Amino acid sequence: MTFITSVAPVIHAPPADPLDDGAERRACALSLAWWRGLCDAGGNRAPTRAQIAEASAPSVWPHFFFVRCVPGGGENMFEGAGPVVCDALGLDPRGWRVANAWPSDAVERAIFLQQTAADLVMPIEEAGRMRIQGIDQAYRCILLPILDAEERVSHLLGALAFQNTGD
Repeated sequence: MTFITSVAPVIHAPPADPLDDGAERRACALSLAWWRGLCDAGGNRAPTRAQIAEASAPSVWPHFFFVRCVPGGGENMFEGAGPVVCDALGLDPRGWRVANAWPSDAVERAIFLQQTAADLVMPIEEAGRMRIQGIDQAYRCILLPILDAEERVSHLLGALAFQNTGD
């Protein structure tokens, strides 16, 4: 049996407003490296849900969120969220549709990028700004496809880093 060990390059969406702070880049870069390691270990284009375990990514786990994908993206639902994500959104989004939990000024772009990552089975990274609870926040996010047993993208594992930029 031959395993595919190369993973297609990450797609970088044109940033809405690029970030200069290295902390946001490190969270996404560490998440991508971890995801690619899982791809290599499993010999797949993307890791499976069975490969995702908290113990294997302790340094970036607080930045992760887990989204169940629905065709079209409009009904994507948060199934998990680390404390960094909850802090950024000002709420625990578990059980919420992405369209209802993500800031309204960034939700259309988020759903589009989630659908693109799922359709292409490729990581997508973006940076931008969103306003939460009246505070401007710069963020960087990466979306990492996760396969089900039939090797279809059933979920996305995302990593989010943010910083307040003022009122």
